[in-house]
Amino acid sequence: MIYLETIYNALESRHCVDVIYTDYEKAFDNVDHGLLLMKLSNFGIHRKILKLIESYLTNRQQRVRVNGHFSGITKATSGVPQGSILSSLLFLVYINDLPSLCKTSLPLLCADDAKFIAINQQKLNLQLDLSRVKRWSDKHQLPLNVGKCSHLAFHANDVKLYFSGDEIRQVQTQKDLGIHMSNDMKWNQHIKTAAKKALGVFFMLKRSSPSLTPPTKMKLYKSMVLPVLIYGSTCWFANVENTKNLEGVQKKCLKWIYCTSNSNYKELLQQSQILPLSLYLQLQDLLLLSKMLRGYFEFDPTTFIHRREPSRTLRTSGDIQFEHGKRKLQLCEQSFFYRTTVLVNRLPKEVQFDEPVGLKKRLLKHLWYHFDKNYNEIVSSTWKI
Repeated sequence: MIYLETIYNALESRHCVDVIYTDYEKAFDNVDHGLLLMKLSNFGIHRKILKLIESYLTNRQQRVRVNGHFSGITKATSGVPQGSILSSLLFLVYINDLPSLCKTSLPLLCADDAKFIAINQQKLNLQLDLSRVKRWSDKHQLPLNVGKCSHLAFHANDVKLYFSGDEIRQVQTQKDLGIHMSNDMKWNQHIKTAAKKALGVFFMLKRSSPSLTPPTKMKLYKSMVLPVLIYGSTCWFANVENTKNLEGVQKKCLKWIYCTSNSNYKELLQQSQILPLSLYLQLQDLLLLSKMLRGYFEFDPTTFIHRREPSRTLRTSGDIQFEHGKRKLQLCEQSFFYRTTVLVNRLPKEVQFDEPVGLKKRLLKHLWYHFDKNYNEIVSSTWKI
């Protein structure tokens, strides 16, 4: 979320943005035990606890089995054992000093995935940061797979960047934690991919579960198809065509659930008591913003939004109002904080957005009211609040 808002704000200010995605070869398997133990000691972990961690890491053996045949036993001299919480924590300790190397770019880490964001930076400054990252990687025995590293540039300039003389390939689309990012900040590729994947799951269910009851089919849809459609929905934005693609998948699923040829989408939604995805996505946005304002996350959302009490002269009837100055670029109006604060300002007083207890129930009631009164599958202006 911070990453996307940073890009939107930079584009709004007409700044160039370069993002370098790195890929480490077998990152968890290449952790040097000596360096890791030294870093733990520098963090204040000593004596028995340090000895316990050392015994957890060292004197391990491994072998490979292929078709029932085993290789010889070898000693594991590096790496953290995968599959436990402690292993992930130890890896984070190992790479904890990597962000301090970046003087002009913003580093963002998620396990072994790291990206470096440079806003309006000269090529030389960003290249110096990348050179420091490469030296750090060599020192820590975490080799970079330059062939899989990529450069996503949100501007038209042809900037070439390198890791030790090897050019970092420039891409137009990059998969980032399951979400397809495009350098034009449009989400066509991601939504097309999500719809195709969800359809694949649906057809698999349709083939393997022909005689299930509607309630069982509904549970399968909600647990296996719907999560694929809406994955990361608070990050991306669906325009009219994208919404049609998503709703088309849900419509196919509902017709299968009820074994009907009824093509009236609104009637199918009413029968199943499922909101159209356009409204369901707005519900997800509102619930996430509510959690942010209540401190569920480490960062402060007021960095991106400004909250104020409504004036008596305002026409809106909500209890909570947010400042969201007019965006110069229409593209930036699709950012999470802009679109969601606009949505909150449109909520009626009885929703009580500032009261967390029962908020989801009140929002659902309001969304269903909008659906029953206004929704028309043909008229896109009725798809959202």
